[in-house]
Amino acid sequence: MIVASGRFFPLPELNPEEVLSVSKHVHLTSGPITGQLIRLCLPLLAANVLQQLYNIINSLVVTYYIGGDAFAALGVAESVMNLFIYVITGACMGSSVLVARFFGEENFPRLRQQLFVSGVLIGGTVLAAVSLTLLFLNPLLVLIQTPPELMGYVTDYLRIILVGMVFTFAYNYLAATLRAIGNTQAALFFLLISLGYNLGAAWVLVAQLGLGIQGTALATSSAQLLSALDLTEECPKTILYSLNPADNAQLGTLLGCFQSDEIPGKIQHGSAWWFNDTKTGMEEQMKSLASLGLLGNFVGMLTDSRSFLSYARHDYFRRILCNLIGHWVENGEYPDDENALGKIISDICYGNAARHFKIP
Repeated sequence: MIVASGRFFPLPELNPEEVLSVSKHVHLTSGPITGQLIRLCLPLLAANVLQQLYNIINSLVVTYYIGGDAFAALGVAESVMNLFIYVITGACMGSSVLVARFFGEENFPRLRQQLFVSGVLIGGTVLAAVSLTLLFLNPLLVLIQTPPELMGYVTDYLRIILVGMVFTFAYNYLAATLRAIGNTQAALFFLLISLGYNLGAAWVLVAQLGLGIQGTALATSSAQLLSALDLTEECPKTILYSLNPADNAQLGTLLGCFQSDEIPGKIQHGSAWWFNDTKTGMEEQMKSLASLGLLGNFVGMLTDSRSFLSYARHDYFRRILCNLIGHWVENGEYPDDENALGKIISDICYGNAARHFKIP
């Protein structure tokens, strides 16, 4: 445990077997060194290159959908944002040196202590720096000679990005820890997921929802948050509902970035809702889900009224579902297998929801 200001803070126990399994048993001190170094370094090099795509994605989206002033503002804002990122990345890399040392020694008590102290120290410093920067943001932008016509764009972007720096720290700290124990492939995998989400979210928030430069900032910050949650397997089960049928494809693309082999349909596209709650709307939603995801994992229709009269709504949905799948079977797009079809229909109408929400 850690002693601070006379108080005791218990640390979570680390299971050595679980930690060793995550590291994939990389031992650079034994066996042929060349192959191990290549397997360790290639994902690191790829991650460094891909990390730059965040700025490129934001620049492309901003230039195409917002305009030249927003693009210029992004360049100004990135000078402040990159300072935070470089400091966070450097601090996490420094911490990972000690993590790698204690892990290599299999000194798990010191490893737990190091993870806790580094997390609190770096995280607390980031939080304090973000608070001060937000408090003195306008004087800072004047100090670096931000053009007056760009001040609004830069301020809107940085206020969101700076708050998201807490999530950026969490993601980089967890990724650095994975690399320190030899699992560079996992860190690269989560970075790819984050980039895919950032690209899709930036397009949805800027091009479809018209949130402007704030949309790009929200896309980047939320990508870091979801990636950090995914790294710790704490990303919650989520159902996304759309009020605009034009968003179906975008939602289907985004939710595909954060799935789990342990929870089928962990993040999924919910049934047609409000203005889409029609025969056409339901069919379009299910067609989109079947094209971009797995219709068989769909939790089906919902209602917020909890009244007896809502039974008709579910019956109407079941008829549309059966008609749509039957049409696919008649067209030869799905096998005419009565057992398989019955399983899919019953799961969508009840079984998936019962498992997803743990209904006894």
